[in-house]
Amino acid sequence: MNKFVSLAALVVLPVLGVLFSSPVFATSPGQLAGGDLYQVRNVSKNTGYANSVAATCDEVVKFNFKLSNTEYGMLYGVKVSATLQNGSATASATNSSNEAVSVSDTASVSLDKGSLSYVPGTTQLFTVDGQLIRNLGDGVTTSGVDAGNLAGSTREFVQFQAKVNCPEAPKNIEVCELSTKNIITIDEKAFDAAKHSKNLADCASKPPVSGEIVVCETATKKIVTIKENEFNDSKYTKDLSKCAAPVVVTETPSELPQTGATSVVAIVASLMAAAAGYVVTARKNLLG
Repeated sequence: MNKFVSLAALVVLPVLGVLFSSPVFATSPGQLAGGDLYQVRNVSKNTGYANSVAATCDEVVKFNFKLSNTEYGMLYGVKVSATLQNGSATASATNSSNEAVSVSDTASVSLDKGSLSYVPGTTQLFTVDGQLIRNLGDGVTTSGVDAGNLAGSTREFVQFQAKVNCPEAPKNIEVCELSTKNIITIDEKAFDAAKHSKNLADCASKPPVSGEIVVCETATKKIVTIKENEFNDSKYTKDLSKCAAPVVVTETPSELPQTGATSVVAIVASLMAAAAGYVVTARKNLLG
């Protein structure tokens, strides 16, 4: 029996010597695996992970970066960073031989409009079977995040989310600037009730007689002065913009037209008619 044990020892010892002197143990300081590492999915549409997905305004996507140490040595200070603009991501670390190692991959999001922005508080580190290890910081899309150390023959995943932002085009409105009594155009989001009034009548000239107001006559689309107690919602509106005349662009003729005696008479008649109309209108305004 002792002879058999001695013989077995003689067989096993060389095998162990070969194993522990093998380059697999001696030269496996740790290495990040390459390949298909970076994927993305549309959370809002509940799609699976892929190398590319489509998304639109207000939808949320989730990125997943695989960290895989294919050797036996420890990887220290694993850092992951991503760029949303071009869909690239990089992982870097230092192995047990004090060598820098890194890998990169890309995952794209096709947008019909808008742009991606990182969602704060969504960067997390998971085990290979989907168990949360810990929450990470918010620097993945800027300076990068520290994922800690990665043991040999181990896989982990860094995940984070981004949202499709589609800023609305500014909506301009006309308001009365109370300090100057001028009607101005501003971005609706800049409206301040302490500085502005949406009632353009607040910028109208003060009535010449106490108790009168300036309103828009809806039937004629003219701004008229009436007595305050005569105001009728069915006939008038205090929104002076309702009477705003459309902008008419007129072209100046390249040369003055030739006019004879008949044309002169017609012009004089037109001027007299215009003057008469002005007098009638002025009288109407004064009478209310």
